[in-house]
Amino acid sequence: MKVTIGVFITNLELVKDTLAAWLQDAEADGRMKTWTAKRAAEAFWAMMGGAFFWPALFSGPMKAREADAMKKELIQIFLARYKNKD
Repeated sequence: MKVTIGVFITNLELVKDTLAAWLQDAEADGRMKTWTAKRAAEAFWAMMGGAFFWPALFSGPMKAREADAMKKELIQIFLARYKNKD
């Protein structure tokens, strides 16, 4: 897991491309409606990075319970926007 995170941190395009491909597959299955999978992937990565990476860099990591709540909140926000409601 640490290796995967290290690769993703050093190669943001890999993260965005991997997530965009997953979102395209989810859209093909009718689970998501992104209109532009790459933009949705960038939005997701920006939310996660804004909530976890930058604060941890300057203030230290969140407590596990707080991080779990934040993760769930961000996923709910993302799904509220991109989940296929048809």
